[in-house]
Amino acid sequence: MNNTDINIQSSNKSNDNNPLVSIIVITYNSSKYVLETLESVKTQIYQNIELIVSDDCSQDNTVEICKNWIDENKECFVRTKITTVDENTGIPANCNRGVSNAKGKWVKLIAGDDVLLSNCVIDNMEFIQNNPEAFFVVSISEEFGENQYSSNKPKKTNPLFFCSAEKQFKYLLISNWIMAPSVFMNKNAFIKVGGFDESIRTIEDYPLYLRATSAGYRFFYFDKPTVKYRKHENAISNNQKFNRKMIEGRIDILYKYQLPNITFGNALYYWNTFLELKYCHRKTNLMMFLSPLYILSRIKLIFYKS
Repeated sequence: MNNTDINIQSSNKSNDNNPLVSIIVITYNSSKYVLETLESVKTQIYQNIELIVSDDCSQDNTVEICKNWIDENKECFVRTKITTVDENTGIPANCNRGVSNAKGKWVKLIAGDDVLLSNCVIDNMEFIQNNPEAFFVVSISEEFGENQYSSNKPKKTNPLFFCSAEKQFKYLLISNWIMAPSVFMNKNAFIKVGGFDESIRTIEDYPLYLRATSAGYRFFYFDKPTVKYRKHENAISNNQKFNRKMIEGRIDILYKYQLPNITFGNALYYWNTFLELKYCHRKTNLMMFLSPLYILSRIKLIFYKS
C-alpha cells in the first residue's frame, strides 16, 4: 500500500514552556464538514501547533478540499502535512498514521466532522502544566447537530477519575466511560502503549484506553468543554453495514481484552455483553432489558467499588 504525502511546511518554535502540539484531523469522505473542522483548528488560541490531515482513501474530494485550505492557511501553523493511502485501512490504522507523522510532544485527534473549541489546546496545556503526571487527559465534549445540542459531561462522582491506573483498568473492563472526542495525549506515552489496535478496524478508542491503563497510565479528568462532537444522519456510525462491523469489533474487544482479565464477579456482565452484542443489538429490545442477566449485571455496576 502506498502513502501519499502532500504539502509539507515546517519551522521550529518549540521550547520546554511552549511545546509543539500536533492536531491530527482524521478524515474519510468528510467533504461536507471538514472545512468547519479545519477552521476550528485555525482559531486555536495556543500558537505552537502543527496540522496533520490523515485521510483513509476518501472517495469524495476531501483531500482536495484540505489541500486547498492548507495552501491558503499554512502560515497559521508551524508545520502542515496531508497524508492519504490508496486503500481503505480502517479507523485505528488511519489514526496511527496521523500520529506517526506528527512531530509534536502532545497530540490531539479530531474527526473530520467534529469541531475544536478555540480554548481546546491552551486549556489542555495549562492543565498538563499544573498536573505534570498527566499523560492522558479527558475533558467535556459537547454534542451538536441539526436541531440538537447537549453536553457529554462525566459525573464528578465517577470513581474512574479518582483512582489509580490499575483500578481504572479494572473499571474500564466493565465499560468504556471515556469520551473519545475530548482525549488529549502525550505522544511518547501513546507510542509506549502500542498505539491504536489495528486488528480491530472499526473501534480505535476503547482498546487504547485498556492498553494505556494496563500499562500504568492514569486518565485525568479536566472539567471544561474543549470539543464539539457532531451528530448527523450521514455519520459513519449511522451506516448499517458499518454498525455490523462495529458489533464484530466490540466482540473482538470482549475476547481479546476483557475475557483474559475476567473475574467471577464480572462474569455476569461479560456474558450479558456478549449476548447483547451477538443477538440483541437493535435499538429497542425488551428481551435484553428484561433479561435477569442484564438486571444482575446492572446491579453489580451500581455496587462496583473502585
